[in-house]
Amino acid sequence: MITDVFTGLLTTLVDGSLDDQDEAMLADVYNISTANFSQMTPQEWAAIGNRAIQAKWFLDHLQEIKDKF
Repeated sequence: MITDVFTGLLTTLVDGSLDDQDEAMLADVYNISTANFSQMTPQEWAAIGNRAIQAKWFLDHLQEIKDKF
């Protein structure tokens, strides 16, 4: 189940893959790395899911935001 959630999040955020730079950014900004997935709590997974939803909304509306600002 955790793998399915992670796969869905990656697909939403970065089209299913992370390069070294993306992995470093996630570790620096969100303290998320592929090494600590098995140690994450349901609340931490929920927080990642919420960030993914917010990021998806932002990307879906980016052109409109650019047009207004």
